[in-house]
Amino acid sequence: MWGRRTAYIRLSTPKKKVNGIQKQSDFEKVNESIQLEIFHDAGVIGKTLKNQLIERLNLRNACGHPNSVAITEGVACAHVEFLAANVYSL
Repeated sequence: MWGRRTAYIRLSTPKKKVNGIQKQSDFEKVNESIQLEIFHDAGVIGKTLKNQLIERLNLRNACGHPNSVAITEGVACAHVEFLAANVYSL
């Protein structure tokens, strides 16, 4: 399992030198979607939470670049509420 994940880490970070996760700061070099896969494989989060977090990661990424996406205050509040309830409670 971890050998496969290490291969994903290497593929997802071609410009950064990552030889696996040895300490917490190593996660800074790994793509967020790969981190979610690692947490899922390690049993830290379930499949449903992983999928929901990937959706929210995609929303965050869409909002971080100039485009025509309009995000309302309600969507932003729901996004923060979800993260507070599901991530910061871990």
